[in-house]
Amino acid sequence: MRKLTLNLGLRFDYFNGYNLDQDIEAGLYVDARHFDRVDNVPNWKDVSPRIGAAYDLFGNGKTAVKASIGRYVSSQGVGIAEANNPAQATVISATRT
Repeated sequence: MRKLTLNLGLRFDYFNGYNLDQDIEAGLYVDARHFDRVDNVPNWKDVSPRIGAAYDLFGNGKTAVKASIGRYVSSQGVGIAEANNPAQATVISATRT
């Protein structure tokens, strides 16, 4: 075990999106609209394990075999919060024939 080094860890991922207060001006046929702030769009928490190992082949600190494995969550941007924004779900214009 003197030649083996282990690296153990846990990573905590936290993702919390929100939509701010928004006002839309009145249109020709529609009154002005107000949308309150929406929190926790989404609110995700995750714990990801990871482990790494290094083994010194000859015991001189010059040659080592290394390996690691971990679980990684996909990166998220503002897309989920924007897709669930109530102000963007309103119909701004429509064309009729």
